[in-house]
Amino acid sequence: MLDDYTRTGLVYRWALVSGEPRCIEDAIPASDPGAPIALGRNGVVRTLCDSADALASALAVSEPTNGEPETVSVWDASDDLDENGASVMVETQSPNPAFALAPRMIDVTDPETGAVTNEANPAWEAWDAAQPVIAGAPALARAVLRLRAATGFDEDDAAVTSALDAAAPVAIPQVVPVQVALWQARAILGQQGMLEGADAAVQASGDPLLQAVWQYGNFITRASPGVAALGAILKISSAQIDGLFIAADALTA
Repeated sequence: MLDDYTRTGLVYRWALVSGEPRCIEDAIPASDPGAPIALGRNGVVRTLCDSADALASALAVSEPTNGEPETVSVWDASDDLDENGASVMVETQSPNPAFALAPRMIDVTDPETGAVTNEANPAWEAWDAAQPVIAGAPALARAVLRLRAATGFDEDDAAVTSALDAAAPVAIPQVVPVQVALWQARAILGQQGMLEGADAAVQASGDPLLQAVWQYGNFITRASPGVAALGAILKISSAQIDGLFIAADALTA
């Protein structure tokens, strides 16, 4: 799992080094102009790693067999002679007559009842599931695997670099503050022409706690039931309330 943000809210800058995700540059603040570009590149790194991992897992699934080797060693006399005039024996590989693919259906015995049912062989199900993944794997996934195995070409590295450079910037999501100062809430409501309605709604609510907070409190919390009640009275959506909190948080005295 490649996270976009550090615990302190900085944006990671992931890269691929020999096909593996690495942070070779320091994380940057979300307010940095380069943060959207970093998020875009992070998304490409994540996609490339996921597709390469899926391909690697699929390639690791072997075709089910009966366990016998597909070929066996056979020693045959060649036309060459050794120093004693005897034919030189040469090892070759020949098809093993004992080799066979595993059956697609197998008998399975219920350990409790002893009942035997003929079911699909799980090994074949895994093999069958792997084949579309292999056939449909993107060229970049294969390039990443070659880079991981140190068998890649310069073209593989160039293709991966090009994909990262072409990443579209991703907008930094706005974080809704947990709370804002009450003066900020009042100010933003005033700017939006909602302050009178909010004052009237608080007075008409009959809620002593909400009225006390609205008149004497220092902060107002986004998750408070009072905020939800005000939103309903003012007929504004949850998303609009989030927007008001974000805008209020940006105000400075």
